[in-house]
Parts: sequence; C-alpha cells; structure tokens
Amino acid sequence: MIQMYSATDKPKGFVASRYQTADILFSIEGLKALFAHFDDCLLINTAGVVTRGEGMISLEEYCQRYGRYLECLQKGDPIDELAKRLTCTVVKGADDLYAIEVGSDRMLVKTREPAITIQCAGFDIKPDHSLAIGGWSPSRVAWGIEILFPQLYQDLDTMKVYKVFTETQNAMAPIFKKVQKWVRKETKTVKIKFQNQLIRTNLKMSPECAEWASDMPHLFEVGIGIER
Repeated sequence: MIQMYSATDKPKGFVASRYQTADILFSIEGLKALFAHFDDCLLINTAGVVTRGEGMISLEEYCQRYGRYLECLQKGDPIDELAKRLTCTVVKGADDLYAIEVGSDRMLVKTREPAITIQCAGFDIKPDHSLAIGGWSPSRVAWGIEILFPQLYQDLDTMKVYKVFTETQNAMAPIFKKVQKWVRKETKTVKIKFQNQLIRTNLKMSPECAEWASDMPHLFEVGIGIER
C-alpha cells in the first residue's frame, strides 16, 4: 500500500544527479530478457498524475506498450502518445513509494530514494557529427528506451549529498549494476552512417534488431543508416 500525503504535508524528497544511462533499441524478446533482471520489482507510473489505484504497470502491459511503439517505428507512424506511456520507475516494493493527493481521486506517485527510470530514448546529430543522446522529444530521432540511474542525490531534509553506490544501501543500485553488465554482454553497440561517414556511438540494440533497424522510416528521412 502506497502511503498518501496531502500537498501541504508531503515529504521534501531528494534531488538526483550525474545519471548513468543506457540507450537501447530492444526487440520484444530483448526487453523481456531485460525485465528478467528486475526480479520482483515494481514498475510505477511516475511521469504524471494518475487515478488512484492505477499507478502500477505490469511487465506484460509494458511489453505491449513497447510492442506498439516498435510497430510505429517500423511503419513510420507518430509515436508521441506512445512515447509518454513508456516512462516508468522501477522500485523494489511499495514501501519505496509515496503519493501526493491531487483532487479527490487522483495522485502523483514519487519515490522515497533514487530508483531506476525508463523512458523513450532519442538522439540528435551535432554539426561535428557527434551524438547528443537522452530522452526522446519530437525534435529528436527516436531510439528504443533509455535506462537511467543516478550516482549522486541530495536529501532535501538534511541537505546532505550521498554517493548512491558507496554511501547508501539503495536497493536498486546492485540491480542497475547487474543490468549494466547484462547490456554490455547481450546487446550490440551501434555504428550509424551519416553523410558518407561512419559514426561510432554509445547507442545499443538487441542483435536481432540489426535486420530491420536501418529500414525504419524516421531514420531514412534524416539520412541515417545503421551498420549491420
């Protein structure tokens, strides 16, 4: 059960920074393999206000959302609404959460300490042909999902700054490290072709995506190819 607070007596919370990230174009099979590393964790909608009782997302539901997103990428259809629905937070349990009341039947779910965040990924190509990679926006090229976890956070009650991996007992830190290790082993580093140049990137993809990734219409429209 998530503890509820009014807007006037909510916890001060924390501010996180220096995020480690992984930006990966998953196949559905690859996404399910990733989720196997989340043990019995919960996926929570922390992207905005939700109706009470609807804050949690099942792994099956998330895979369905991601599947519809992939279909849009492969067909060249708009992804705006689907992209928003891919944002979630991964926590060990409901005790790691609290909620702020918004009206009589809605709430905003927050985490008590740093957690893993998943969102739609995107990138820009800079004039020097390096990549700016991060969360997706309509001005960016969509690329799978981004997994984030902070290295630092500041407790806004005490104003003390902590190193998440070495100065806390954060339950999600070892899980994120395990996910990083799996990503390095099981995904492929992407090289893109742009204006007759081969560019090395920090983007990743499931190996099986190599057969069709370069054919995605939104890449073709901006002159980007993927080395198979």
